[in-house]
Amino acid sequence: MLAYNNKHNPKQSLLKGLHPTYKLSWQDKSFIKSFPRNPQSQSFLIMCAYMAAMYEALLAKGLSQKECLPILSKALIKSAGGKYVKWFTRFYLWIKRDKRKFVEDSSIKTKELYGSFIQLHEEYGDNSFTSVVSKCGIHELFKKRNQEELTVCFCQWDNLWADEINRQNCGIKFSRPQTIAAGNECCRFEFQYLDK
Repeated sequence: MLAYNNKHNPKQSLLKGLHPTYKLSWQDKSFIKSFPRNPQSQSFLIMCAYMAAMYEALLAKGLSQKECLPILSKALIKSAGGKYVKWFTRFYLWIKRDKRKFVEDSSIKTKELYGSFIQLHEEYGDNSFTSVVSKCGIHELFKKRNQEELTVCFCQWDNLWADEINRQNCGIKFSRPQTIAAGNECCRFEFQYLDK
């Protein structure tokens, strides 16, 4: 699922053809049951399980944590269609005239995408909108497995669309000053509306 192959770097080629057996511990199973059985949560749990399995396999092959994380981030982004996320963000910004509605609708779609896997609320300002994630199921699962460092791989995903928003000079400036993965209490997705 998350295979990443790089002919120029043999360490990154280790993921090619890797089919690790991932065994859930009793704690994992009880944690997974704590999430409602909805398709969104289940799909993210499966992605986390694959990530944890590949991480364990790479560590077993002698790679360090520092070497593993970029490989896993690239694998996740490639397998989940990273270039399409950039293209879709660019296209959507181009066709949407109301940038505020674009941002606020994105928050609604995020809730639909993640389901109960995250808890978030919105903060509205005159020239700003902030989506605050107070619970991240991805981080909680990895924390239970003593693999908190893997959360950062999923945080890299946000850079795909966030960088594109800032690159397009579309009247929106995005920043994410804090994340749960970095040890903060919440993730703050801050959108500033600029006068054009």
